[in-house]
Amino acid sequence: MQSKRYHIQVNTDVHALLNSVAYFARHFVPDDITLTEISTVTSELAYNIIKYAGNGTITLSCSDSKCVIEAIDSGTGMQMGIEHAFVEGRSSSGSLGLGMSSIVRMSDEFNLSTSDSGTCITCVKGY
Repeated sequence: MQSKRYHIQVNTDVHALLNSVAYFARHFVPDDITLTEISTVTSELAYNIIKYAGNGTITLSCSDSKCVIEAIDSGTGMQMGIEHAFVEGRSSSGSLGLGMSSIVRMSDEFNLSTSDSGTCITCVKGY
């Protein structure tokens, strides 16, 4: 499995991340639909890092059968409760409130851990 780590702090980091993800993952991912889902999940996670934590990292690891996307931040965690984050249309930042539920739908595996010292989300997309 090959990996790349990206530091996320500002919107331009997300733009650079998406260009790099598309280039990097293209070597492993067999179809455009899966590549788009990986890019979308990565984008949603990156923007959440900026909105809710200020900065963090995203690591993309790909093999011949799957991509693993790991987002880690050292923010204050999901203070309103994890279940709140997955209700479509509810957002603590004034957005549409569709990001987390979309991430889960596009992932084959999803794991979240959060505390007052940060959040770690790991998504797996197989192909």
